[in-house]
Amino acid sequence: MIKNRAIAAWLFAVSSLVVLCALHGGWIRMARSGVPVAEWTPSVALLPPTTDAEWQQAAEAYRRAGAAESERAGLSLAAYRQRYWATYTHRLLARLTALAFVLPLLLFVARGAILRPHLPRFALPALALIGQELLGAHLATTTATAAGTSGPLLAALHPACGSLLLAVCFWMGLGYAIGQPRPEQPRVKAPVRRWSVAVLTAVSVQALGGMLAARLSAGTVTDSFPLMTGRLIPDGLLELSPWLTNFTANAVTVHFTHRWFGFVVLGLAATLNRCAKLELLPPYLGGGAAALLHGVSLQMVVGIAMVLLGTPPALALVHQAVGLAVMGAALFTCHRAFRS
Repeated sequence: MIKNRAIAAWLFAVSSLVVLCALHGGWIRMARSGVPVAEWTPSVALLPPTTDAEWQQAAEAYRRAGAAESERAGLSLAAYRQRYWATYTHRLLARLTALAFVLPLLLFVARGAILRPHLPRFALPALALIGQELLGAHLATTTATAAGTSGPLLAALHPACGSLLLAVCFWMGLGYAIGQPRPEQPRVKAPVRRWSVAVLTAVSVQALGGMLAARLSAGTVTDSFPLMTGRLIPDGLLELSPWLTNFTANAVTVHFTHRWFGFVVLGLAATLNRCAKLELLPPYLGGGAAALLHGVSLQMVVGIAMVLLGTPPALALVHQAVGLAVMGAALFTCHRAFRS
């Protein structure tokens, strides 16, 4: 990519908005402070209720939609308003992120900063943005079930689209910020490149597992470590049929795999850091590998503490924030390994 600081700043700004939106959505989900809407139209999506009658009507629709839930039935109008504003803020953040991506993109194309032959590279983040919006609208108007594979998996795809948008924008931002490597710059050797790809892949898989765990409330199936409910191999681990559905719909299996796959990520990050030290890489690349290892270690410590303390929302949010930082470090390290 040709070095362009303005485009890089734009892509980093979009990445920051995605992170903010992800953390805000994570807090709403973990604190159960959001509300679904029975109808999704442009006016409902953008304009909140304005009169007491409209607020009362919206609250009644919310209570009827969850008639079987005693918590909804007893929800006061004041509590409903508080939840509504949390959800409404999340919608506005999502639309701000979309506008922050689309409008500058059109401006850069119009000014010739982004050449038309380069436009296809922006197709993937655009598709991720569209997918996130459509899934968000669907999840806001329907209740995803945890009884089958489509419910939690479909719900997890919403933040997954956001993660894809973040990853692609951050990766391209690095390209525009740094530009093409100089011819005299030494190339990073193949082992470091391979390990950086392995770590980035493992971090992505672990992130998807975390999204599934959050949708299934899998963090609450046990409050012990390393045992789960007093056993190393817990009961109900693979009880669903067909067998593969356990990895998307069984809270015990999702928790178990997310818990132990974290050690795989840690091992890969440690190996990459070791290779970086042996290869005597440039400080920015060696520092990226070290930061990645420290980030993975911190995330595991926070994750274990979260389980032992009963998954408090604040600590779960810290766990998510550290996970996003780990993803950024993995992207940076892999990018520099291939672009140096």
